[in-house]
Amino acid sequence: MRWWVLVPLLLLLPGAVFAAATMQNDTESIALPVGANDQGQQTPIYDNPDLIESWAQGATNYTDYYANLGTTFTVTDTGTVVVTVGQGTSQTTLTDLVTYTGGTLPGFAYTPPSVVVGGNGGTVTITGSKLRQALIEKGILSLDIKGWDFDDTYYVDDSEYYESEASFDSGDLALVAAAVVFRNQDIEEVSIVGNRINVTYRTSGWLLWFIPHTFKVSLSINTAGQSRSERVSLTYPWYRVFVWLPVSPDTLAGNLDAVIVGLQAAKLNTEETQARLFTYVSNILKQSGGSDLNGLSK
Repeated sequence: MRWWVLVPLLLLLPGAVFAAATMQNDTESIALPVGANDQGQQTPIYDNPDLIESWAQGATNYTDYYANLGTTFTVTDTGTVVVTVGQGTSQTTLTDLVTYTGGTLPGFAYTPPSVVVGGNGGTVTITGSKLRQALIEKGILSLDIKGWDFDDTYYVDDSEYYESEASFDSGDLALVAAAVVFRNQDIEEVSIVGNRINVTYRTSGWLLWFIPHTFKVSLSINTAGQSRSERVSLTYPWYRVFVWLPVSPDTLAGNLDAVIVGLQAAKLNTEETQARLFTYVSNILKQSGGSDLNGLSK
């Protein structure tokens, strides 16, 4: 081979070496800046999703690249967020949760007592489908409250042993409500104001006794009511008389009212009473059928 044939190859060699080095650098994980409150955990730049995605490809789990925002919660490798209530940190946790989801949390509205007209506690309003979608899109697959039993079966005799922590506030109620709605796919909307809880949920029955049918029901609860009819109100579609239900409206109202009366004997503040009540209400609605007919029998 003549020597001059090698000249083009020698000229191309530096470029090939540079390209190889560049490709190698592209495959390395990107070091993200460390936040002041993160105790050494790396914090992603939220307004740069491409950076997060490229770095996350080399991460072993969510906590490798999702922030421990204000140290109030983390996202585990299974997409679980665990928060604490009753310790005076609810406002910070709510702020962190909203920040984590990009500055807004669709389907979730909380107004603290300080800005509520009349000062009658805070208000919580949640649209279930929007909240669930917003959290799932951010990698949150489960929202848990430390020490809170979401699957607890209520016993009236237990009420006298309940006693609120003085610091359980309306922000804690908002966190519990969000976690309950996230877990119960049948809850479409809920608003909690003072002694009142209003829920719109989906349930199922058999139209004309043989056609599976899912429809919406409105539930209104007033824990200050003096009678069952004042405490519990259920509103069904006009064609309810043509639908067979696994649990009759009268039985359902009675089960709900038993919980309300039982909690009246507990030594709880209004916020924790409503938080526990909403948790139990969600479980009772699940047990009454929900939107899934597969596990029900006529």
